[in-house]
Amino acid sequence: MPRPRKEGKVHVYRLTLRLWEGEHDDLIAYLDAAPPRGLPAAVIRGLYSGRISADVSDADDGIEDDVLDLADDLLM
Repeated sequence: MPRPRKEGKVHVYRLTLRLWEGEHDDLIAYLDAAPPRGLPAAVIRGLYSGRISADVSDADDGIEDDVLDLADDLLM
C-alpha cells in the first residue's frame, strides 16, 4: 500500500555547502555517514537536533562570507 500524499504547501530549499577539512570535520563525517538517498533527512535531523536559532543575524563566524560566495555562484 503506498504512503498517503502529504497535504499543505511545500517549501523547497536547494543548498550548496562548502565544508573545509580541518574546520568542519565533524559535519563532513556526519554527512558522509548518511545513506546515499538519505542526505536530506540527515540535514533535517541535524537542523532539529543542533543549536540553530531562528535569529541568525548575530552569527559572525565566517558564514556571511560563505553566503556571499553562494550568492555570487547563483548570480553567475
